[in-house]
Amino acid sequence: FRDDNEGHFLGGPGYVIRDRYRLIRDVGKGTFGRVVQCQDMLSKQHNRNVAIKIVRKCKRYHEAAKIEADILFDVNERGGRGHTHVALLLDRFSLHN
Repeated sequence: FRDDNEGHFLGGPGYVIRDRYRLIRDVGKGTFGRVVQCQDMLSKQHNRNVAIKIVRKCKRYHEAAKIEADILFDVNERGGRGHTHVALLLDRFSLHN
């Protein structure tokens, strides 16, 4: 895993995250980090694409992202899987040790 001196993830197309997600392209960038489109290489649905939000390596951004994921998980649970206009949270993980 590589990042720059400001904590921005440096992987590009073809980079593999957690031996599962092959980065296809950037979807968006912002202050907190970036969102990338990836192919889930282990999905039962062949060539399934997912979006991954990669937060900058910064303690306050990491804490904010954990809160955001908790809220998203709660909204998904209450709204029923796929029945709301909110992104579906499939998984959450940390790239940093």
